[in-house]
Parts: sequence; structure tokens; C-alpha cells
Amino acid sequence: MRTIQGIRKRFWLAAALLTAMSATFLFMPLASAISAQTGGWSVRVLGAVFWLLAITGYGTVIRANASRKHYLQKRFGRDIQKKLRPGAFCFFSNKLAEIADIMLILFAIAFAAASATWLSRTYYIFVILSLFIWAANMHCLFNGRIYRITKFEPKERTSDEK
Repeated sequence: MRTIQGIRKRFWLAAALLTAMSATFLFMPLASAISAQTGGWSVRVLGAVFWLLAITGYGTVIRANASRKHYLQKRFGRDIQKKLRPGAFCFFSNKLAEIADIMLILFAIAFAAASATWLSRTYYIFVILSLFIWAANMHCLFNGRIYRITKFEPKERTSDEK
């Protein structure tokens, strides 16, 4: 899976796993209600699902990044280190990243506002938290180097560009 297609598959698998991880927050109130009646097993199961999805999702990102580095090394015969910031520190680098960045900003504001009001005691806070975590993950993924290599085919730099 060290081709562009393999890297792309890993990228989208990681996006799906991290989306599912974010969705686990939506089930927290239900798990707590069931836990109160049954002795806590539902909260433990939901916690295990959360951590399984998180570890698998971030592990897939790490594997995709290793494949990206190997692909560049194999294709260009040397280590290509661009002076790019990590995806967490980049904003608005492409169309999907723009959407994710705007959503991240909006959900961060919504989460801060909801936390300071009566909404913090309702189900809405779990929805906003889930969307905020999802937007933060998508921000990092779509601004990152893995997405760039799957979207924009890398080219050998000439001696003028070095």
C-alpha cells in the first residue's frame, strides 16, 4: 500500500475511523442512563469503542504518513523534506481544508458559548462537542501532508527551486 492509491485508501479509512470516534460522544447520555440501571457496563463498552476507534484511526494516520515518506523516497531517490508546518498549524490550504477550518472555528465558538450557558446541561452540548472534535480531526487531516500528496501529485524540484 505504498502507492498513491494505497495512501489515499489509508487516508480515507483514517477519516472514517475518526468520524466514528467523534460520533461516540453522541451516545454518552444514553450509555450513562443505561449504566445507572445495569451497573456500568454500557459506559465501559462505549469507552472501549471510543479508544479502539481513536487508536486505530490515529494509527492509520501514522501508517499513511510512513507510506507517504516511503513513496517519496522511492520515487525521488532521496528524502524530500519540505519546510511545511504540520496540518494542525496550517489553515485554508485547499478547498476541503477551508470547509473544515470554518467548521472548526464555528464549532469552537458554539462549544464555548454552550458551555457557559444552560445548554451545558442538555443533550446539545454532546452534539456540539462531537462536531467540534470531528472538525478538529478533519482540520488536521485536510491541511496535512498526507492529503496533499493524495490530491496533488508531487513533482521533482529543479535546481532553480532548491
